[in-house]
Amino acid sequence: MQADPAQVALFRINFDSLRIKSAMDFTLGIGMNLSFCHRFSRVVDILVAQRYQMVGAKLGPTIAAANEAKQSYQKSVPRWFALPFLMASIFAVIYTHQAIETSHAACRAYPQCVAFSYTWTSDAKCSCIMLIDTDRIPRTARDWYSPADATEIVRKLAVGGSLQGLQLINRQLQHFPEELRHCTGLETISLIYTSTEDLPEWIVELKQLQFFSLIYTSLEEIPSWATEFKQLQHLHLEGKYGSQNLVTLPPDLFSDFPEFTFLHLGNHHNLVALPPFYGTPNLRSMVLAVLLSLTELPSFDNLPNLETMALAHIQRVPVVPDMAPLVSLSRLAIFRPNHMCCNGFIGACNLTDSYCEQDVAFNVPAAKCLDANDPRHATTATSEILAKFSFAICQKSAIPFALEGLSDFPTPDRIASCDGVMFRQCDIPGVTSANGTVGMCYSSRMQVVACNVDQLFIKVRRVEIERNVGPPCNPEEEAWLGCKRADLSAAPTSVSNLQHPTNVFIMPRVTLNIGMFGCGTVGGGVFDLLHSPVRRQKLAAMGVNALVSKICVQNVKKDRGLQHLGSETTFTSSYSDILEDSNINCIVELMGGVDDAKDVVFGAIKAGKHVITANKALVANFMPEIVQLLQSHPDVRFGYEAAVAGGIPIIHTLQGAYNSDTITEIAGIMNGTTNYMLSKMEAEGVAYDAVLKEAQDLGYAEANPSADVDGYDVQSKIAILAKLGFATIAKPAETPTVGISRVSSADIVYSKMMDSTIKLLGVAKLLKPADEKTGKPQEVTVYVSPVVVKHSNVIASISGATNLVNVRSDNLDSSAYVGPGAGRFPTANSVMNDIIQLARGDAPLDPFKASVPFTLQPDYEAHFYVRITITDGLGVIRHVGQLAEESGVSIYSILQAPIIDRANVQFVVTTETSLLSKVRSMCQKIAALPFVQEEPLYLPIM
Repeated sequence: MQADPAQVALFRINFDSLRIKSAMDFTLGIGMNLSFCHRFSRVVDILVAQRYQMVGAKLGPTIAAANEAKQSYQKSVPRWFALPFLMASIFAVIYTHQAIETSHAACRAYPQCVAFSYTWTSDAKCSCIMLIDTDRIPRTARDWYSPADATEIVRKLAVGGSLQGLQLINRQLQHFPEELRHCTGLETISLIYTSTEDLPEWIVELKQLQFFSLIYTSLEEIPSWATEFKQLQHLHLEGKYGSQNLVTLPPDLFSDFPEFTFLHLGNHHNLVALPPFYGTPNLRSMVLAVLLSLTELPSFDNLPNLETMALAHIQRVPVVPDMAPLVSLSRLAIFRPNHMCCNGFIGACNLTDSYCEQDVAFNVPAAKCLDANDPRHATTATSEILAKFSFAICQKSAIPFALEGLSDFPTPDRIASCDGVMFRQCDIPGVTSANGTVGMCYSSRMQVVACNVDQLFIKVRRVEIERNVGPPCNPEEEAWLGCKRADLSAAPTSVSNLQHPTNVFIMPRVTLNIGMFGCGTVGGGVFDLLHSPVRRQKLAAMGVNALVSKICVQNVKKDRGLQHLGSETTFTSSYSDILEDSNINCIVELMGGVDDAKDVVFGAIKAGKHVITANKALVANFMPEIVQLLQSHPDVRFGYEAAVAGGIPIIHTLQGAYNSDTITEIAGIMNGTTNYMLSKMEAEGVAYDAVLKEAQDLGYAEANPSADVDGYDVQSKIAILAKLGFATIAKPAETPTVGISRVSSADIVYSKMMDSTIKLLGVAKLLKPADEKTGKPQEVTVYVSPVVVKHSNVIASISGATNLVNVRSDNLDSSAYVGPGAGRFPTANSVMNDIIQLARGDAPLDPFKASVPFTLQPDYEAHFYVRITITDGLGVIRHVGQLAEESGVSIYSILQAPIIDRANVQFVVTTETSLLSKVRSMCQKIAALPFVQEEPLYLPIM
């Protein structure tokens, strides 16, 4: 459970591919090997013949005659015989290439899919094999108590029916999605802290299920049909503390499990009895723990291959059955508190120990001595086995927190004391001080990072640091564990001293002395990333030497919470203290706003200082002026990776990855707030006003949300990407922009009827390439609008606050870039990439690409979705059709949900490919009709 699930999945897939699982696999394998052997024998024959010719020429007629005999023996093969092999090879190359390309394109949007099959298909569904959410450790109380819901991701990746493994940790999956029933090859289900409540009846159709693990879930019943899993090898059912959990198991559950090898049942307080093990002859490992109502263990008669058995906290069980049948037992542990440890079954009866007393909290009675004539006393064989493992019998165990007086349960105060930082020293009031111990922030059993007093964890971490294994230690947090601060003064300062492989070309470096404007969420993240001792070592090894020497803020006395603030960094409230400092050669602008930021950036360029900014509005609105300034200062470099899509490296990608390609379209979700709102409206049917208030309460939306919901934020971002993709300057104020404020619940319903969803997109599209014969420039359209997106489009799969930028080009077709669009460290990481690129001398000379002649065309063609709100009456459709015809718009379909209120009827018209101007004209005419209540909402369809 502590291994990296992604590595486990890939390791398993690689080895699984070597197995012969069908007659077809066997036939193909034999055929390929025979073909190879035949061709290899022909090569050997040819080499031998050539050798005979060489030797025969020297040694005379005897050898020559032998050579002729050899040649006459060989049968000639016609040349056309090679044609099938050639054609098969060409087909294999083409198929393999297309399979890899299409599979990567379909699965790129799903980082949870750690392994997928390569299939040549035009279908946008990802053929996922292993679905594993690798982000396993919650860092905050919110992540712990309200984990993200993974139901939709599981549903989308199960649609293709190719899943073989599903593992989720600390994610919500209360009910299995119906789509999983199509995954008939599913072999592994592992759900940990997922609040799963029940098993659907159709799960019995998953006949290939071998590994079934539900840990810390709320499952209350194992249905009787569970006996149908004939291939089951591993069953781990561990209840959630504080929940009802399992009460009974089917009496014939273990009646026919011939492949069954592992059983773990734990934390089911109300489970009274276990089914007999008469159908599990190959069971090798069994763990029974915290079964507080269990009073008897089944017979061991049918467990000849059992090698490992552990019994812990099964207090009410007074004895174990005869152990003579356990002929293969090599590991045995019986932990306290168990009544058999004090009632005379093992050794003499001694009821004085506290673990034999009544447990009022869990309604467990006190232990009683066995009568001297009780037939349940240990048999001779049982006594011999218990004596063999006496060192592990009735020892104190690592008692689960629910049963421990010194609780390790991750309470809010223990979580808050760690702030998501592993291995930090911590204290628990009334616990650590009373016991003279210290606590350590740790994720025990994949729980949230919280203060933990288990000294074993501390000991293990000390050993890891001493032996330099495990996660790298942080001297700021782990000095108390023996982590020593590296000598940063010894970091290499010249290229010749860097320890790089000899075959790596080192770019010329620039030592950056940085002045930073603004030290808020992102600025603090940049400072901590740049000044972290561990990261400074990594940066030095990359040839990067950079530090922040001055920070300009409004209030120099305010505590900024910087983790690695040292004497080398000073604060100032004056712009000139940085702009006029000749020792500072780079400024990082993270102050927000436009006017002051413009003064700082323009002043820095004029002073010959490199500039890095995350200010999208500044870059988009003053791009021509910035380009002109950079041309007059050719030694200055300008970085703005963090200005668009937060943590997605889309700027660097467009600057360099498409130089030999032609981009035809850039479209993307570039505002996490609006995508969160639209996703919430779709998933839960919440109205716009309600979801806006929730977004404001969560901090996603500002008190004045206009920049987000009216599309102005995306307006600036798509203008920047249009310049990189098409060398076109699109002024944000002149970009057609529609926000989401008019998107209603009805639009969500109708989009679902169209097998689509609604996303606020920024779009830049090449309408016509430049015509070299006529000299006509290229035509480009740029707009921001809610778009009705088909579910087959990768854009539709992005939910929540996640961003996506999808780039279409001639050579690569469609490439999707997905990641967090905002946040402290995602955005700071993009700023750091600009710093690293600049320090290594890799920053581009022309960060915006030279402009080419263009025509910015606001009128574009698309299919359109038109929602019309009317008072019901006769002739409505006829009037709408007439106005569509007058406007030159062809209607494709009409959708209408059942009418509930005739005074407020909403229906949808979808159009054939039409010009935006014609659709707008049609809607204006429709709005003038007497029965129409408001101007129709029109959205492009993608």
